Amino acid sequence: MKYLVTIADQMALSLTVLVTTVSVARIATPSEFGEYSVAIGIFLVCQGVVRAGSGEVVIVFSKDWAERALAYARSSLLVALLLGSICSTMILVVAALLQGSVAKFLLVLAVTYPLIAALDATRYFRLARDRPWGALVLDSSWLLGSLVVLTAGVMWPHYLSPLGIYACWGAVGACLGVASLVACKAWRAISDVRAYLIANRRFGAHYVADYLLMSGASQLTILVLSAASSLPQAGGVRGSQTMLGVVNVLLMAGSVVLLKELSILRGAANFEKRARWYALTFGAVGAALMVAVLLVVVLIPSELGELFFGRSWTQIVDLVPALALAAAAAAVAMGATTGLRAMGASDVALRVRMFVAPLTVAAVVLGFAVGGLSAALWSFFAASALSAGGWWVAYVGRIRRAS
Repeated sequence: MKYLVTIADQMALSLTVLVTTVSVARIATPSEFGEYSVAIGIFLVCQGVVRAGSGEVVIVFSKDWAERALAYARSSLLVALLLGSICSTMILVVAALLQGSVAKFLLVLAVTYPLIAALDATRYFRLARDRPWGALVLDSSWLLGSLVVLTAGVMWPHYLSPLGIYACWGAVGACLGVASLVACKAWRAISDVRAYLIANRRFGAHYVADYLLMSGASQLTILVLSAASSLPQAGGVRGSQTMLGVVNVLLMAGSVVLLKELSILRGAANFEKRARWYALTFGAVGAALMVAVLLVVVLIPSELGELFFGRSWTQIVDLVPALALAAAAAAVAMGATTGLRAMGASDVALRVRMFVAPLTVAAVVLGFAVGGLSAALWSFFAASALSAGGWWVAYVGRIRRAS
């Protein structure tokens, strides 16, 4: 039951981003939607960094902390707040280098992100403590606030701007971040943060580097190249990723569940067989769901697509096939990467990332140089498929050595 609650919580989070994106797309020009897309893309990269550096550490190692489990779990919330503040500082630097509305979107993100990061860390805290209901309540509240903004945008479209919608989304998330820190009594762990960082420095640093070397690097590369190509194309990439977002969040929720289960199974007599089967099933289901979404997008009438995404729909239809297939390959790889994290094999994962990341970035940049953004995305798919094979070779080898 608790895992179903976790999945429902991740769905609420996904729908929050989806509703906000649709609210912006309905009233924005393709260029304005592209500006929003740059900001939300940077937000998602920051989320990956914070989750790798705080949340995943709690899930994997909470059972090993014994009597310090609660103090360290609370410390992870403060670490998420710290990482969020560091991300916000970097966002401000980027905003200072840019001009126009993009900088305004980034300024809103920089102001609200540290508390949003704390809200996100609450999910991992609650799951580690086997109490996922609290996170579901907070994320459902965020979704409700986003639905109110969407309704207002439909009823009074002339009184809301894309930037105003984005600011409302960030403000609601930040307020809920404060509520999450209070509800978890995070302030009680201020004196434990240093000990937490010392005890988990190796794994936290490896997980962050692991994320940045692959998902972060590839997503940032695509984001920069799409924005350099044109803001409407950046909006097309964001719209395509939004269409895939429901499945992506299901995969994120599933990976948290898989991480928890494999962490519990470590050392069991039948660990090798079950670890391989769990990860393979996870990857196959995720890839099938991505292909199903692709078919829906391709077959959906253009009038219906334009109802939700306005003039950005044409760009979305052109770009979504490559992104969907790349996401399917990433889903296959995610089963293996999650398994390696559950085994505490961050060193193995980091070595694989150091090979895979340059391959992916080089493929995307080369594709862009040869044939523009579309070729870059198809190159991204090819690199993702090759990377998935490499991850599974490393995962199966690690399982055999551990058994």
